Amino acid sequence: MYYIENVDKPAIIKKALGKVKLKNNKILVSVGDKIPGEFKSKWLAKKTHKILDKTNSKKIVLSKELQKNEIYQNMLYSYGYDIIDGKWLFEGISCMGLDYIVKLNEIKKEETQISVLVNHLTDYTLQNIKNISKEYKTLNIVTNHIEKLKKVQDKIYEEKRTYDYSNK
Repeated sequence: MYYIENVDKPAIIKKALGKVKLKNNKILVSVGDKIPGEFKSKWLAKKTHKILDKTNSKKIVLSKELQKNEIYQNMLYSYGYDIIDGKWLFEGISCMGLDYIVKLNEIKKEETQISVLVNHLTDYTLQNIKNISKEYKTLNIVTNHIEKLKKVQDKIYEEKRTYDYSNK
């Protein structure tokens, strides 16, 4: 999966030509300060496709600025790319990020209290809550959807209680 973003301050020549280049797991697109016209958008999409075709990647995430460019987006769709919402990606890797922070700060998971703010419940959010509750000492959830999380709380409590009894 690659993240495609607009280069903030490209050189004048790169800005005029619409340069596209690969750097680590990012594709940098030089479209200048304004969203480009139809011809330039199609040309940039074609150059982006050439780079992505070499990597055999079909999933991409666009920066907020490039999401506004419908022509560029539609061209990427026509090439068969799946444009992923960045929020979904964040939910998918949030437990990995949390593990990284704990490891980096040399904190013991069993002694750590985690607080999470949940506005919208998705399957990924519920799965992350379950995973965090298994690994950390305390999990505090702040939400306006108490009734939906009550069932999850009861299920986690039963699983934990059953696990504790079976290990004794």
